[in-house]
Amino acid sequence: MIRIIKKMPNRMKVPLLYAASLLPKNLIENKEYKDYVKFLAESELWDSTQISEFQNMQLKLLIKHAYENVPYYTEVFNEYGIRVEDIQDTGDLKKLPLINKEIIKNNKDKFIAKNFNFTQLNKISTGGTTSGPMEFFDTHTTVNREMAFFHRIWNNYGYNDQLCLVLRGDAESSEKLYKYNPYKKLISINTRNINDHKMKGIIEIINKYKPPYLQAYPSLIYLLSKYINEHDLSRKIPNFKAIFCSSEKMYDFQRDEIKRAFSTVVIDYYGHSERTALMEYCPICKMYHVIPEYGVIEFLDKSGNSNDVENHLTEIVGTSFNNYAFPLIRYQTFDIATMSGSNYKNKCNKPYVSIKEIDGRSGDFLITKDGKLYSPTILDFAIYYIPNFKEMQLVQHDYEQLEVLIVPSKSYKKDEGNRFVAELQKRIDTKMNIYITLVNQIERPSNQKHRFVVSKIKK
Repeated sequence: MIRIIKKMPNRMKVPLLYAASLLPKNLIENKEYKDYVKFLAESELWDSTQISEFQNMQLKLLIKHAYENVPYYTEVFNEYGIRVEDIQDTGDLKKLPLINKEIIKNNKDKFIAKNFNFTQLNKISTGGTTSGPMEFFDTHTTVNREMAFFHRIWNNYGYNDQLCLVLRGDAESSEKLYKYNPYKKLISINTRNINDHKMKGIIEIINKYKPPYLQAYPSLIYLLSKYINEHDLSRKIPNFKAIFCSSEKMYDFQRDEIKRAFSTVVIDYYGHSERTALMEYCPICKMYHVIPEYGVIEFLDKSGNSNDVENHLTEIVGTSFNNYAFPLIRYQTFDIATMSGSNYKNKCNKPYVSIKEIDGRSGDFLITKDGKLYSPTILDFAIYYIPNFKEMQLVQHDYEQLEVLIVPSKSYKKDEGNRFVAELQKRIDTKMNIYITLVNQIERPSNQKHRFVVSKIKK
């Protein structure tokens, strides 16, 4: 029913959503979603043996389906001389070649499973922040399971469809500050051209409606938190029970600023449009836990080998269990992770694989002429030398030129920028011309995601 309502014109849709919001959720939610919510509540209690058995079983089912029904994998298996029986557990995935966005773009039709009705599939497009967008397909089962996974993450912090403020990519051209979805109980802020005037409006909404939860891009809630702290408003607004962040890398300086403003738990999680990998930040371990029921995540070094050495940088490669219509097996995300090490044990006692950091996309790294890569996490230490700024971005124009864009606050002093540049250069072995440009604002793409490091070097 809700799916039909969403396709209606806005003048008809809004009243019907209000009517739907009055109905008990268990009458509207479909059985597939509710069954998977129940399954995930049970699987969260599994030990490492049960997790391994589940992953191996799901992988074998996926591989059999892919070979029999997906032309791309049929061709690849035959070309490489791989039999379905050769893949018995997650360790056997390395026998298969990697896939990436370009391979999928060039073979899109071959990735569609023959045993699905194409007219009933959902067409999805990736954002293409660092490369061109990619089109693919999924099913209502994929969506139901995705919703169930996030229900589990959110429910662990008490969020179960209560009123929620949203600071994400909802950037309309209108002057209207927010819109309300009565069915989902979401107050979505229009994040286009965020400024002090909008900050005041957002705070008025928080005070008026007192939403207990907030979903946000890290960079957007950071801006609001910075404004609240600079104007000493933290004690004058109601606190959230939890703040959920995603879709951008979360930096330590952002987490610190947000906690200072709202005095609450800040949870971020890693996922992407292709839905091949899901990880959740654990505030006890201060690590990211791999969600094992979602799929298989491999952490590979530059040679394509599995790597679990502490502090080593690896690429995140995902295989999803939840999209049989368009299976992605060993999909290169080009996102980089910092490993926790094979000897690390979770303080929370959950039997999950954990990593220290999600460092961003490979295109978001500084790169020197001698081939050294520098993670955007270098901002974490240097940012504290500039207390009086609103936003910042590093733009690498070539191997020798690094521009630091700063949106200064009223108290900003030139010496702060100089100290930042000096500290930044200390961490970069190769000499670079690092210079500061003060700007009124830093442009965001249409999806409102902010990148702290932009490399214009062609790789």
